[in-house]
Amino acid sequence: MADFGKLWAAQSVSAFGSQITLLALPLTAIYTLHAEAWQVGLLGTAEWLPFLLLALPAGVWGDRRVRRPVLVAADLGRALVLAAVVVAAVSGALTFPLLLILTFVFGAGTVLFEVFYYSYVPSLVGADALLGANSRLQASESVAQIGGPGLGGLLVQAVTAPVALLADAVSFLLSGLALASIRARERAPETAAVRVLPQLREGLAFSVRNRLVLTLLGTAAICNFFLQWIMVLFTLFCVRERHLDAGLIGLILAAGAVGGLAGSVVATVVATVGSPSATHTARMRSATACASASRAGRSAAPHSPAVAMSRRWDQRRASSRT
Repeated sequence: MADFGKLWAAQSVSAFGSQITLLALPLTAIYTLHAEAWQVGLLGTAEWLPFLLLALPAGVWGDRRVRRPVLVAADLGRALVLAAVVVAAVSGALTFPLLLILTFVFGAGTVLFEVFYYSYVPSLVGADALLGANSRLQASESVAQIGGPGLGGLLVQAVTAPVALLADAVSFLLSGLALASIRARERAPETAAVRVLPQLREGLAFSVRNRLVLTLLGTAAICNFFLQWIMVLFTLFCVRERHLDAGLIGLILAAGAVGGLAGSVVATVVATVGSPSATHTARMRSATACASASRAGRSAAPHSPAVAMSRRWDQRRASSRT
């Protein structure tokens, strides 16, 4: 389990860094570039558009690739992107179009990491230890969601928003180095030619035919749309209408994460003790609450219920291959 310990430590550090970027990136646009509301919204779109465009093709491609090198490259690439934002901002060369492009590239790196990461864990720990490994990783993510925004707000307040992004760049660098140091050899995947379009059609057809998956996809889509809308308005309202400092904004986001987490726990308890019909309803509400908590104030796309289901399916497939 030494190799998993490296992965766990790397992702714990990276999770805190990502929560800093959650706040520092839009504040960079607002404070440094004096962005308008539509520009802040466009920035959020640039970060999450790669999930819509690249997630499915990356999943098909990932079935035929050794995953760890891609994970290392995604971490190091995102570290370079954030470092580029910092350098451009400090030198006075940062413009909104440049920030938009760098944000899109950053989002593309996140897509690659998300798709490959959850199918890599089973190959590292094996099927018997998978539940415990996932629990540890999720615990670190939950702690980061609660503590990270407050830390990010304090950093923005202390060193300015662009420079605060450097903390996340360092976290990605440490994560990439830790992943590169893992000694366990990953089993080589099948080398058959990848037929992207047929596999994409098969996945989409399954999602449409399965009522549960289709319901969760619809729920996630609606939730993501309005969460992104709220986040844009919330950040601008805090900065320009209420004149709140970054530290207080971070604390508010952290409070939202605590509330979302508490709601998901309550829904899970209700699901455990309720009737079958109530259990189904509570589980649906719990899944939605977890999605909201996972991105408190941020798009929930990468951690939506539908994506979580897809990840569990990928993990089961990966476990069967090991």
